[in-house]
Amino acid sequence: MRRAAIIAGALGLLISCPGAILLISTMLGLNMEDEGTALAPLASVPLDSIGKQPLTEMSVVIPDTAQWKRIRRRWGEPEFIISAVSLGHSLAFCLADLKIEIKVFEHGNPVHTEISGAPYPYSTNCERSSLRFKAAPGTELRVVISPQADQPEPSGQIVVLGSWPNTKDKLVGGALDRELRPFAEGASILGLILIPVSILFWRRRERSQ
Repeated sequence: MRRAAIIAGALGLLISCPGAILLISTMLGLNMEDEGTALAPLASVPLDSIGKQPLTEMSVVIPDTAQWKRIRRRWGEPEFIISAVSLGHSLAFCLADLKIEIKVFEHGNPVHTEISGAPYPYSTNCERSSLRFKAAPGTELRVVISPQADQPEPSGQIVVLGSWPNTKDKLVGGALDRELRPFAEGASILGLILIPVSILFWRRRERSQ
């Protein structure tokens, strides 16, 4: 009886502690809705509307909702990408080829932008396909787009997106966490069952002496 109590208790601790740690880790991760929100455009405008007027504007508010706070806690602070993308083909066009100029303003003051590659999940043949900038949560921005040549634009949109380093790895890690959660829950429950079983064996041993 003593041996059974020790074995049950040891197994309970060995199973429940890692299981609880893994369960907490998976529960703190982002769910699929969070990931979809993180990767969704914050603003967009059709590309074929650019040449129809001298200036095209987009209003962008950097999200500061509870969901976005959760996203930042897990993924960190994002940069933001402005990119011209095709519809349905996950392709980012080269801004230089489109002959358009894009500027970002905060309360009338220009926001510093830098040349960037395409945001996830878009592919591109142009290393200078997009623009990136930083902005604090809750910031209200105005994106001004102006054509620099009289030419038709391809079918697509200009979008503003959040961007994180190693986004694909983050998504894979999140998917793995969701797959492991049932095993973590099972391990935690099994461990919590074995510990009282160990106590029960130990008490029976004491009564039998």
